[in-house]
Amino acid sequence: MQLGDTITKRRRDRFERFTIIFPILLAGWIPSVLTLIVSYTILRDTLESRILRDRQTLIQLVGHLVGHDLSRSSAIINYYQTLPEVTRVLSAANPTPVAQPWLNSAFYSHPNIDGMFLTAPDGALIASIPTAPTSGGIQRSRGLASSFPADG
Repeated sequence: MQLGDTITKRRRDRFERFTIIFPILLAGWIPSVLTLIVSYTILRDTLESRILRDRQTLIQLVGHLVGHDLSRSSAIINYYQTLPEVTRVLSAANPTPVAQPWLNSAFYSHPNIDGMFLTAPDGALIASIPTAPTSGGIQRSRGLASSFPADG
């Protein structure tokens, strides 16, 4: 009979240790898991709101920059359309030799402009910055295009 009591006691002792260890482990893990969940939720919401706010701010700044650049370009065009010197250059008998030096001086006085050009009333190019390609360059590209056989 003693042998049976010993086996039963061992089984009970093994489970008694588990019943003590398990609540201790839960007592340590539950606050850690809850802290992790709360921290994740707070950080996710905070970061999402900041990302959305930063994205909106970026879009507003880019829109303002584009609007400012367009209004500045428009103001420069309006200025040159009413400038008496432009009228003098365009009304000359041969405006080409006078137009390019004047266009050079006008172009380099505006740092944020990428190019300028003057055209005659019929649309012919009088002067431009960067300078227009020569007719030789145009014919060379046409020559390359015509040297390839047609699809057939």
